[in-house]
Amino acid sequence: MDSDTVSGQPARARRSRDSALSYKFQRLRERIRSAIRSGELAGKLPGERALARRFHVNAKTLSKALNDLAAEGLLERSVGRGTYVAGQMPEELRNNRWLIVADGPADANPLIAELLKLNGESRIITQEEALRPSVVAQCSLVVNCSANSSADLYRQLALRGIPVIETDHLPQHHSTHAALLDRHLAAFNLGRDLLLAGHSRLAALDMQGSTAVLNGLSQAARRYGNGIVETLTPEQLGEALEDNTTAFICDGNDLAGQILCMLDTWGIRPGGRSSISLCAIGMMTQEICCSGYYIDPARQASAVAEVARSIQAHRNSILWLSGTYLDRGTMATRLERMPGRVSSEMQAMVV
Repeated sequence: MDSDTVSGQPARARRSRDSALSYKFQRLRERIRSAIRSGELAGKLPGERALARRFHVNAKTLSKALNDLAAEGLLERSVGRGTYVAGQMPEELRNNRWLIVADGPADANPLIAELLKLNGESRIITQEEALRPSVVAQCSLVVNCSANSSADLYRQLALRGIPVIETDHLPQHHSTHAALLDRHLAAFNLGRDLLLAGHSRLAALDMQGSTAVLNGLSQAARRYGNGIVETLTPEQLGEALEDNTTAFICDGNDLAGQILCMLDTWGIRPGGRSSISLCAIGMMTQEICCSGYYIDPARQASAVAEVARSIQAHRNSILWLSGTYLDRGTMATRLERMPGRVSSEMQAMVV
């Protein structure tokens, strides 16, 4: 068979047909663009079937043309609400849509699942995606569920006048709205309980760029005794154990899980008779591995909706949410100094 012939059709014929289809789509797109500019099409566009009959094309070609114009920002499309000329969607419809920024897959974040229950029209993008004008124009506010938002993201949103509600932490150099777990208060409460249980050396494992746990523990140490509080990274765990640090407080479930795995490798189980305590501050999920203060994602989502309803120009709304203490048996009562020292072999395992 000729290499230029596939399924009985010459390649030249197929290219000619594809070119004709492409030209037909482009011509339709420009006809719709001209109708919008002339005012022939305004406000809410007719349904796709009616438009297809009006322009004498099939529904697939019409839908492709409308999507293309929406990507350019000339149209605004909303499931269940129809297609509008950009800037002509009624405010009561426009103001109901949120843009949610995530670190990864939305189904991995229980807070996003709860936010979608409250606002099914929400659009989800990841931190790496570019903020296209056509996407931002359809949303009234941004709910930031990312722990690693760049300064450029905040600049782009500020330039477009889009309010931001933070759910993970307050940015250091930008003013935003927020509905946050009060990590400082949770760390203070954990520090108080650990100090009263006999621990004298506490280690704070904060997320990068945050000092909430360190500050909360330090405040508890000043109020309830002369305990030593230090900041720590997972790589320094072995050294901290050798220095007789017996209580570790982590900012987040993932970090706590990492520390728990390292301790388990060395045969150390927090709580009970081990004299080692491991605590965390984070969100209620199925992966909670240690005692600590956690926020219910449904409760935080409701707080986000409350902040969204109360947003005012030039005035930030911030709701600090107290966590719920969950006991997983990883807090130990410190009766005596931890016997022995962690071997150099153990320490080398985390380097």
